[in-house]
Amino acid sequence: MSLNDINKLFFDLEEEYGVSNNILREKNAPFWILVSHNFQVPFYYLSYGLASDVSLQIWQLSQEDYRKAVDVYMDFLNQNTDAGFKDVVEKVNLQLPFQDGNLEEISSTLYDYFGIDNPLELKNAS
Repeated sequence: MSLNDINKLFFDLEEEYGVSNNILREKNAPFWILVSHNFQVPFYYLSYGLASDVSLQIWQLSQEDYRKAVDVYMDFLNQNTDAGFKDVVEKVNLQLPFQDGNLEEISSTLYDYFGIDNPLELKNAS
């Protein structure tokens, strides 16, 4: 994908989500270029997804057993961060975000919670 392709995709997505900045678009200066950590710490955004996944697992547990979820959360906070994300997640008996079935399970719980038809179930039913 060329830089022009990336910029076009960025501008198209801005427009689709209603956050288009016409001044930057007219100058062909997409906002993503102005965000320094895209270049200095390229995996920065990945941490949002990983943390969200673990947080949602704890939330999911809280729907079944609130006290246990609090205990898992406190245990997670008390882990030695030098151990690394993978080791900490495994030590508190949560699933790693990329473990098979993890995202499907969490998304299914969220669809149920918010009363939204699960597109995975609709796809499998047809």
